[in-house]
Amino acid sequence: MTTVETTGRMRRAHCVQKQSVREIARRLHVSRKTVRKAIEAEDAAFTYKRAADPKPKLGGHAAAL
Repeated sequence: MTTVETTGRMRRAHCVQKQSVREIARRLHVSRKTVRKAIEAEDAAFTYKRAADPKPKLGGHAAAL
């Protein structure tokens, strides 16, 4: 999970130090996609949203337990 501190490092490296997305990803050990999301986000924190919630393994048996 990307912290606010890591997001700040990514944005600072890109905007102030003029580093490329590839170089930032290599130095911080994150994917280039994550770096792009952090740079393009309007606020400091960006979130991951699932398309659908996974179903629990217990399913219909949860009520019996």
